[in-house]
Amino acid sequence: MPAEYFEARERALLGERYERLYAAPQETAARGVTVSALRTTPEEFAARADFPLRPSPFCKAAFVVECPDFKPGRHPYHHAGVFYSQEPSASSAAPLLGVRPGMRVLDLCAAPGGKSSQLAAALRGQGLLVSNEYVAARAEILKSNLERMGVPNAVVLNETPARIAAALPEFFDRVLVDAPCSGEGMFRKEPAALAQHCEALVKQCAELGADILDSAAAALAPGGELVYSTCTFAPEEDEGQVAAFLQRHPEFALADVLGHVDYTFGSEGEANRTGGLSGPAVFPVAVRMVWDVYEAVQLPIIGCGGVSSAEDVCEMMLAGASAVEIGAANLRDPYACKKIIEALPGVCERLGVERIADLTGAAHG
Repeated sequence: MPAEYFEARERALLGERYERLYAAPQETAARGVTVSALRTTPEEFAARADFPLRPSPFCKAAFVVECPDFKPGRHPYHHAGVFYSQEPSASSAAPLLGVRPGMRVLDLCAAPGGKSSQLAAALRGQGLLVSNEYVAARAEILKSNLERMGVPNAVVLNETPARIAAALPEFFDRVLVDAPCSGEGMFRKEPAALAQHCEALVKQCAELGADILDSAAAALAPGGELVYSTCTFAPEEDEGQVAAFLQRHPEFALADVLGHVDYTFGSEGEANRTGGLSGPAVFPVAVRMVWDVYEAVQLPIIGCGGVSSAEDVCEMMLAGASAVEIGAANLRDPYACKKIIEALPGVCERLGVERIADLTGAAHG
């Protein structure tokens, strides 16, 4: 029974929290619609909608439809491209990219088109959206949906991510990877997802996701942003995938996932879900602060070591250090790095220098 592997894994990871967290998947899947800014505003849509709805917590343009018999495909607003029908949480990923008009945006695993339609709405007809789908039949569905949504500036591809990255290296300002996955979040909606689920599928999807992420990294322009999302709970495809990616790509750093939106949802990844990997993906808030330490001292952060205070940082700089190692304990305390930054000016004052950069090699002067 496929559910046996899933339940055993999740009970081992969650312990007594399993019953509480997995009560929800027994319920009926929520219905939702996401409104296109190419057609109307969320406020106008809510005022004119002839079916019961409420705002979604996942996206300001999305709504939860409170009508179990709602048939979105029969509604004239659907055919007019006013909304895209999708589960409420499915609308969460695209806004996190912070897409603005004029950008070059790549949706690498785009079918059936819900997230691409959101990205297109954010572009407002300016810039370029490349929506790719590897499976030819699904690429046709993607094309049809983008036409229905009235997207004027999209190119639909039926390509491998690797070939796109080779043809357009460092080209895109934003890249979305809504990766093919083992679909554990689809169990209550699609019985086939449960029927085909097994440990081998999780491993296969994790390997495929890693290849796609490497191609996404190659296609992203310097200074660009990449969002990775799945609809599964498997650690190998989620927290562990991100940790492994950051180990392969030290040129990337975790950003504040909610940095482009003025609302919040969800929770941080858990340390025991990294699939045996260690790394900054486990502690996104702390990693953001490690990056702030780098900006404060202007020395590379090369890994985890013994630095746990502003005094440690200054002593290393006085000794002529060319890089700084941040103490591993700081990654477990989201405020430790912030405390280091805040203490640096006081240490500098005691040492008689105005700027932290003046400390570098000062003991050898």
